[in-house]
Amino acid sequence: PFLKQWPKVPIALEASNDFVDLFSHGFDMAIRVGQIVDDRLIAKKLGYTTRVLAASPEYLAEFGVPETPEDLTKHNCLRYQYVSEIG
Repeated sequence: PFLKQWPKVPIALEASNDFVDLFSHGFDMAIRVGQIVDDRLIAKKLGYTTRVLAASPEYLAEFGVPETPEDLTKHNCLRYQYVSEIG
């Protein structure tokens, strides 16, 4: 896992449903879902999206396997919501 191998590398993740101007907000990189409408951006399609619930074997060994949706409140989870398409 990245953070165990490089614990001092700062990573800032900002998730937003708002259409943010990447240049005026000082972003170095972004991953967007939907159409690219700003011709100042250099973009590469990474693929198509699906929603999954995933964990590494190491994480599950350390924290246990959730058996119900309620169990997820006791786990370290990253999630996104309200994904919208621009265009």
